Amino acid sequence: MRLTPSPVIIMKKLLITLNIKDYDKEITQLTFPYMREYAKNINADFHIIKERKFLDYPVMLEKFQIHDISKDYDWIIYLDADCIINPKAKDLTTLVEKDRVLVSDYISPDHHFHSKNIEGKYNLKYYAPFFFLVFHNENRDCVKPYKNAKQYRDYINLNSSHSEMIRYMKTKSDTIDGDVKISMLDEFFLTLNLHRYNIKTAALQKDFSELNMIAHVSDSKEVKIKFLKNTIRQIKSINSISYS
Repeated sequence: MRLTPSPVIIMKKLLITLNIKDYDKEITQLTFPYMREYAKNINADFHIIKERKFLDYPVMLEKFQIHDISKDYDWIIYLDADCIINPKAKDLTTLVEKDRVLVSDYISPDHHFHSKNIEGKYNLKYYAPFFFLVFHNENRDCVKPYKNAKQYRDYINLNSSHSEMIRYMKTKSDTIDGDVKISMLDEFFLTLNLHRYNIKTAALQKDFSELNMIAHVSDSKEVKIKFLKNTIRQIKSINSISYS
């Protein structure tokens, strides 16, 4: 009796990044070749979001185009354009179960959010940065766009009892009406979605710190380029990089 072999299930994967109006060629000429090579090595498509769709919103909310672009894929990886990834590193889509979204890190919400009056009184137990993300198609709602994103003030409690909140927001680069910073809106809405849809998460830095496969730094352009070039030297010499 001959057994019929089980069919091989091929997962469709997507590595996606954001580069509106050629973001910064000095940076992307360093990072994009490594993203493309990594995508090829894990049999993933590589896609760059180049055009704006949400014209009335701050540009960082264009990341939420991922929701529609990824609808035909099983696994999705998002990297900011200034991230370096080791092209020979482990396939990120194999790290977590499909019911769990992999974020870069968990950050205490004390100086970001409050637990009351946020669309159904969601208690935001952690804060998720949005320069790196891995998720299965069934959790695409983590990047579901907000129709009322322009009313972001309704989600931010400027009278929070947490004294660090306003000080934190003043460290951001973009100012609206002199008080609220908008450069963290993508991270805010990502975090709100994760809580709103009760999506389980894992953290790359905490749960997989030994991987040393992604490098990212939030700093001035000059410092960032120096950091990226140094990271590339690490990849070429020891095939490993430090995660920042």
